[in-house]
Amino acid sequence: MRIAAGWWVAVAAAVLSACGQPDRQEEAHALERAVTAMPGVEDVDVLYSNNFTQGSKLDIDVIATEADIAQVADIAARIEEIKDGHFDGYDQSATFVVADGVVLERHGTLEPDPIEDDTRAARNIADDIPGSEVFWTQHERDGHSTVRFENAPAAAALDAVRSYIPADDVLVTVRKFEGEPQWRVSMPLGEGEARTIRHSLAGSPLNTLAVSVTRGHVSGLTVAVEDEAHAAVHLEAVLALFEPTEDHPLMLEWKGTDRGADRKFSGSVHVAGCTYAPNLAESEPERFYTEEALALRDRLRAQYDTCE
Repeated sequence: MRIAAGWWVAVAAAVLSACGQPDRQEEAHALERAVTAMPGVEDVDVLYSNNFTQGSKLDIDVIATEADIAQVADIAARIEEIKDGHFDGYDQSATFVVADGVVLERHGTLEPDPIEDDTRAARNIADDIPGSEVFWTQHERDGHSTVRFENAPAAAALDAVRSYIPADDVLVTVRKFEGEPQWRVSMPLGEGEARTIRHSLAGSPLNTLAVSVTRGHVSGLTVAVEDEAHAAVHLEAVLALFEPTEDHPLMLEWKGTDRGADRKFSGSVHVAGCTYAPNLAESEPERFYTEEALALRDRLRAQYDTCE
C-alpha cells in the first residue's frame, strides 16, 4: 500500500508541476495587476496554465484601442520586463487589440520597437479599409506571419499589406466579400501580378469560390459547377486562363450543386502536379462522388496531372 500511495503522489505532483515547472500563479496575477494600471490599457486578461494536460502556457490579452502608439510599445515593454525570468520555457503569446477590429497576436518575446511599428502598420491598414477586421499573427520561432482580413475587398487588402507590412514570408487570407472569392496569398505578390490574376478570374465561365496564390502564380482554385452537362468544357476553359506548369502547378477543385445526396458531383485535378490529399475521398472515392463525377475526374487527371 505504501508503494501504491507513493506512486499516486508522484503522479499527482507531475500533473500539477507540468514536468518540473514551478508554480507561477502569483507572478501571473502580479503581471495582470501591473499592466492593468498602465496608461492606455482598457482591459487585461492573463491566462496561465502549468499542468500535464495543457502544458506550460502564458497568454496575455490586452485591449488598448485608445492608447497612442508609444503607449502600446510601453505596455509591451512592461509585460516583457515583468515576465522575464519567471516564464522561461513557457509557450508565450500576447494579443493586443489596438483598434476596433484590429488585433496583433505575438508568439514569443515582445520587443517594444517592433510592436510600435506593427501597431502603426495595423492602424494604417484599418484606416485605409474602414469597417474591415484585421488579425495579424507573428511567430518568433520561425519568423512566419499571417494576416487575415474580414469585411475587406481583396484588392484593397493586398494593397494595404504591400504598403505597410514587409512582404517576406507573410500569408494573407481575405475572406469572401460581397461576391468575391476567398483569397489565400503567400506574399510577395506584385500589384501587376494581382491585377492579371483578377483579370483571368473575371474571364472564367465558372464562379470562383476560392483562389490560392504562391510565388506570384495561382496554385489553387475552387470553382462552382452548376451545369454538369458542360462541366468538362467549362473546367478546361478555366485551365486555359492560367496555363499551369510543373514549376507552378495548379490544384483545381470543383463543387457541383448540392442536391442533398451523399455522393456529390465534385472532384479535383492537380494540373502539372501529382499531390492529392491522403484521405478517404481519395482512397475510396466511390463513397463520396457520383459515377459521372468520377468519370470526369479520371479523364481530367489522365490528361492534366503528372501521376503515372
